[in-house]
Amino acid sequence: MNEKIRYFFRGNSQLVVSTIAALILSIPVILLIFSALNYGRNLKSFVYELSLATIYATENNSLKSTQDGEEIRVEHHNAFSIFAQFTKKRAKPQRKAPEGVPQLTLDYGNGALLECWEIRLEETAARTHGVFWRFTAPDGRVWMYDTDAFSILLLKNAAALSTNEPW
Repeated sequence: MNEKIRYFFRGNSQLVVSTIAALILSIPVILLIFSALNYGRNLKSFVYELSLATIYATENNSLKSTQDGEEIRVEHHNAFSIFAQFTKKRAKPQRKAPEGVPQLTLDYGNGALLECWEIRLEETAARTHGVFWRFTAPDGRVWMYDTDAFSILLLKNAAALSTNEPW
């Protein structure tokens, strides 16, 4: 048996080396695929949890916006307008929140909290500023992303006193 194996490797050494090299080189590709699949799952679970929080808040009239020291009760149509912005697929996962106080905090009344910061984007981005957000679900899970798909002004206007009522 050993002779057959030695004979196989002796006659096919280039094939064996090529196969091993191909396997080693394919590992990063496989890891990238799994990473992309995981990113999609995480973004979908964030959107799902945000949708549950939005539904809860609209049913209980409990979405509280805090910005510039004011507490505001966010109306139903504005709650869904805010939610719609976060369903866009152009978001990059992040590991650390920006320093300082968020420019906008949304408390959904069920333990869910959405905090938003305006951030400066890389020079290559389509716009100069984007939004970083940290969402904490009622069970304590946290998602953090940033995007250039919309501006914080859009969120702040939907949650502003001019289009809602005081808390």
